[in-house]
Amino acid sequence: MEVFTVKEAAEFLRVTPETIRRLCRRGSFPHTKIGSDYRFLLRDLEALFLKEKPRKMSREESLRLLGVDLKSP
Repeated sequence: MEVFTVKEAAEFLRVTPETIRRLCRRGSFPHTKIGSDYRFLLRDLEALFLKEKPRKMSREESLRLLGVDLKSP
């Protein structure tokens, strides 16, 4: 699973980093937030690039992205 930063996502989609941040704040861009930083999955960026409707990242995917083990007591 490849993860992108704001800068990398902006380069991939050929937009400015501020455009990516604005879309995230509006809730119209699939992402997870780590502290104050946004992270994006490659498959969601590809869906946007191909003009498909991206899906919202599940809680489990977000936690897995953060490295949280869901099976620990």
